[in-house]
Amino acid sequence: MKTNRFLMGAVMLLCVTLTACDKDDPDYNKVTPPVVNIAPNTLSGIITTRQGQAINGATVSIGSQSTTTDNEGMYEISNVEAGTYTVKASATGMVTAEASITVAQSSHTMNLVWSASLNKEIVENVNVTVDEGGSGSVESEAIEKNDKARVEIKVEVPKNTVPENTTVSISPVYTEESSLIIRALRAAEDKMLIGANVSCNNPEHTLSQPFDISFKVDETITESVEAKQYINGQWVTVEHLIDNGNVVISTTTFGTFGLFFPVDITYTNSSESLTFTPSSWDNLFGSNTINATEASYTYKVGSEYNAQGANSLEALLIERLSSIIGPTYTSISGVYPLNVELPIGTALSIKGSQETNNVTVSSRNRSVSGTKYGTVTVQVSSYNREHSGGTGGSTTN
Repeated sequence: MKTNRFLMGAVMLLCVTLTACDKDDPDYNKVTPPVVNIAPNTLSGIITTRQGQAINGATVSIGSQSTTTDNEGMYEISNVEAGTYTVKASATGMVTAEASITVAQSSHTMNLVWSASLNKEIVENVNVTVDEGGSGSVESEAIEKNDKARVEIKVEVPKNTVPENTTVSISPVYTEESSLIIRALRAAEDKMLIGANVSCNNPEHTLSQPFDISFKVDETITESVEAKQYINGQWVTVEHLIDNGNVVISTTTFGTFGLFFPVDITYTNSSESLTFTPSSWDNLFGSNTINATEASYTYKVGSEYNAQGANSLEALLIERLSSIIGPTYTSISGVYPLNVELPIGTALSIKGSQETNNVTVSSRNRSVSGTKYGTVTVQVSSYNREHSGGTGGSTTN
């Protein structure tokens, strides 16, 4: 009988406990998780010189919006609406860089990353006389340590070629899409690896004989290069000769000239996980409401690649790669805003990844590769004790 009374007491205690839980827990089990508001679209990145130094005060614009970079070359533009834009970066004494960016219409936020390295505006002015002619040269810029991509571009104008005291100007041109010229109709596989813009102070001058434009390179360029001139919106093949390691173009017209190669560019996309601090807020079995204000994380802007070519062709391919994927990378800190209250019985977690674009540029059995860091995707999920159905906002950077 004692045993029976003990069992009965135990059963009564269990019933009391279950009854108490029934009065309390069901509300917490089914409480609605909060939804995180979706943040506005943004565009961010870094603007540097060709050698990788940050440019303070560079102007970056997208559509009707613009901003300037800080002393670390960083910028951010907020509230970017969905659409396709031309994004530009410019600075005093530098050649403007631009690209096309599409911000998709989405229920998620898109914070895109665009970075660029700007070339200096290099101009050599040569005074040419009737009796002596004139000559001058410039050296193209290259990224740090990639010295074989520094090409000497020389112009030699014979005597009796132009009127007295004509000024001839020489500037390096780095891609066939340079802002120094109008967009060209061109074969998709042909890419300019180095070029020059040669002009004079009076475009109406008629030259009485040819003058020479020479590019100092090595045999990896001279053995298979194609020289072209930009004429009436198209790149047109022109004759050239090889003289002591120089590609020489003789011409009777001023304009833009370049050395072209068939270049293959391939892209492979992947992603890397990001770490958030904090990454979760757990109030499933708490005693009071808790606040989830924000989460900090680190992501990369720019790119990674080997910056030293063993010969002229490889070095110029690296420069081409750099023009595609931007300056060397730097890590920056971001903050994702949450600003929600978590009632008892709910929790919230945040995770994300950054897109990586692996780019390979190749020509004539030589290739160079690099990784560009781009879109960051952030996913926020809130849930209660019964299920994880309360997905919050997402962002893409």
